[in-house]
Amino acid sequence: MEKVTDLTEKKIDGYFDTIKTVFFTQLETESLLFNSSGQAILKLDSNTYNTYKNTFTDFEKFDKYFHQGDGTVRNNFHDSIISNIIINSWVIFELIIKDLTSKDYSEKQNDISMDYKSNKFGFSKDEKSDLDLFYYIRNSFVHYNGAYHKYKKIKHTYEGQLFSSENHEGEQIEINNLIIAYKMHLDMQKMAKKAWTNVEKLKKGGKA
Repeated sequence: MEKVTDLTEKKIDGYFDTIKTVFFTQLETESLLFNSSGQAILKLDSNTYNTYKNTFTDFEKFDKYFHQGDGTVRNNFHDSIISNIIINSWVIFELIIKDLTSKDYSEKQNDISMDYKSNKFGFSKDEKSDLDLFYYIRNSFVHYNGAYHKYKKIKHTYEGQLFSSENHEGEQIEINNLIIAYKMHLDMQKMAKKAWTNVEKLKKGGKA
């Protein structure tokens, strides 16, 4: 059974590559599955259809909407591609930051705070601001159904798009395109590896 302990740089890349695999699978699925109106163009074979119908409550009703609906299913699927890559990337980033704070922290009873602004990770001011945005968006997906909220404020421009919570609390956070979401993923991977490299250097110098 795989464990999240004994992190290595190779493991870090592996975790992020797994996220990429799911992202591109979902991307291709969206392109292959739906027509321009957002209706599914592929159908299950009868055996699989009957298995699902007899196993999952309401499957038959939603399968009909899947093929004959107004495109909402495709839109929801598209939105899930964006939310999944951001949430999952943050999960791995957080795992690495916490592990660098307290090695193999998942085997310890005490909760570990995630202080990604610690100078030992070597992040620049701009990188910390980007991370503040990623964390805000992650929390919005998990706790506020993807909306801006008053618990914390955010005003930050990323890849040309302004994200601002002021006077927008309760409104859905719009991420302009998949390219921006994927760039967030890449930046989280880059910064996770940067943190790993900096802490390893400090360890070798006897400063961590």
